[in-house]
Amino acid sequence: MAEAYNKEKRERLKNIEQARRDSEKVLVDQLSKLLPTAPKTKGETLRQTIEHISMLDAENGALRKELEAEKLLVAKANSELAEQITANSKLAAQVQTLKSEIKMLTHLIKHKRGNK
Repeated sequence: MAEAYNKEKRERLKNIEQARRDSEKVLVDQLSKLLPTAPKTKGETLRQTIEHISMLDAENGALRKELEAEKLLVAKANSELAEQITANSKLAAQVQTLKSEIKMLTHLIKHKRGNK
């Protein structure tokens, strides 16, 4: 009875190990399809995968730095634009005040000419 149990246990372990190897092979095959080159061995596939991930990670870091630099430039440009808008608003108010003063002076000049 123990012999049959041990045989059954070995068979189950063998099946589990085979399923693990099959699963690993499928995953390695899928990884190899994602790589720019077509590696021939599992070790080469895993090595290239790690290199490719490292390269992508480095590119991601560089792109993040570029994005942050662009954000800073946009923020600076927005700030400068806001300052220009404020300055233009002040100028527009000054122009309006000058127009009002010119109207008043024109009216006074006409009034003085009319009294002569």
